[in-house]
Amino acid sequence: MVILVGIFTILIVLNGSLSPTPVQANTKNTLYVIAVDPLNATYSIEGDTIRLLDGRSEIATTPHSAITKKTAVYGKTVYGDLNGDGNDDAAILLIHDPGGSGTFFYVAGALNIDGKFQGTNAVLLGDRITPRDLQIQNGLLITKYADRHPGEPMAATPSVHTSQYLILKDAQLARIGPLKKESVDFPIGSQKKITFNLTSLDDEGLYGAANGKRALSYEFCIPDKEGDISKVKHIDPTLQCMSESTGRIGCGTYENLCIGSTHQKKFKEVLRDLVVLPYITRIDQSFFEQ
Repeated sequence: MVILVGIFTILIVLNGSLSPTPVQANTKNTLYVIAVDPLNATYSIEGDTIRLLDGRSEIATTPHSAITKKTAVYGKTVYGDLNGDGNDDAAILLIHDPGGSGTFFYVAGALNIDGKFQGTNAVLLGDRITPRDLQIQNGLLITKYADRHPGEPMAATPSVHTSQYLILKDAQLARIGPLKKESVDFPIGSQKKITFNLTSLDDEGLYGAANGKRALSYEFCIPDKEGDISKVKHIDPTLQCMSESTGRIGCGTYENLCIGSTHQKKFKEVLRDLVVLPYITRIDQSFFEQ
């Protein structure tokens, strides 16, 4: 890390080389604001309100102090629905230097409110970790990174593969425990037809915060043939099939749109039996217009 007057430069290792990212100063600690995008939203880190300007912030630790807290977005912003309203919210990784020797990584969300973004609290991942992946699936924020073994010196290269799973609870990001492994065996390659994350669903086919769990609706296209319609409805009794709608998935002229729900007994077995049908090429999460 190199610190210059008025500029904060982070050296990030990319493909074995160092890439400097200059960070411009933001010297004001402001209240939460609705921003045009996640890179200019306001977040809460360890009780401090941090307003980003073009993905960066710098504020004094105390009034008139020469020591500053520096924050910068790491990597790309990812999008997905965190609160179940059908709109794409966002998630970001933040590098936070509170003015000491550590360089701490946090994950935060930004809620889409009428096309603008309101930041959430940031959740600590670790000191000088190596981020691997960040995604939002079915209301679940998933981040993967490499960390160190307990007791290892900070000079050691992070090598422990770690995952954190978070949900939005009472407008705050909160960790949840490790996800259960899939208990249903899908034929090789068939699960790729399902474009949403099954691991975020509980045994009843519901997802989300404990006080606001909801079913996931899904949709797919099948040929407009009575035999095929009868077969899929026999597999999945929650299905409603219609020929007059294309759905978000975009069914063709000679196809039926079918919409089902995960809130049913043995929903994973139902999905498994659907994806093995050769005329079902994809099953997407279904969102309804409000």
